[in-house]
Amino acid sequence: LSRLRNRLEIALSEPMSRESAEATLEVTVEEVDRVLGTFNAILRLARLEAGAEGERVRMDVSELGEELAELFDPACEEAGLSFKSQISRNLTILADRDLVGQALSNLLDNAVKYTPEGGAITFSITRGPNGTVDMTVVDSGPGVPEGSRELVVQRFQRMDSARTQPGSGLGLALVDSVADMHGGSLILSDAGGDPDMPGLKATLRLPRV
Repeated sequence: LSRLRNRLEIALSEPMSRESAEATLEVTVEEVDRVLGTFNAILRLARLEAGAEGERVRMDVSELGEELAELFDPACEEAGLSFKSQISRNLTILADRDLVGQALSNLLDNAVKYTPEGGAITFSITRGPNGTVDMTVVDSGPGVPEGSRELVVQRFQRMDSARTQPGSGLGLALVDSVADMHGGSLILSDAGGDPDMPGLKATLRLPRV
């Protein structure tokens, strides 16, 4: 919402042609749709946790991955980060597309938020072990200490010593809940960086069909 407001304020403060105004409105509508999608996904998550059935469909997760890569590439560039993606094709899962998309967006958002300028983020979707699909985000930020990884996936829990950016404390909790609902798991580990900046490797692993 803040990004959306900033874009509108800039549009109002600068004279622009009809074409530029239309382009700005189109981008704004897309942003509004994404925000609504986020709210709807969270509401759906609450209903699922209450026992309601989600809308699960067979989907090639690579298509979703390519959409997210296209969305986050410019966001990383704007933040002064390098971004690479590796999306394998023909990986089918039975899932609620909105919830999986929200979970992956949360992982990517976290990586952008906590990786210092000049750092790197990689996003991959590959075949995992034992008939699974691994959707992985790796960053070069401060990471999460091994002893705290169970804590950060709980709702409203945050590692302020390592990650001081403002936030609700719901991001990884939502990812973990989405994984559980789909019979999968969220796996957190160091990304292999320096001891003072080990990075975080976050993998959403779901069954392949």
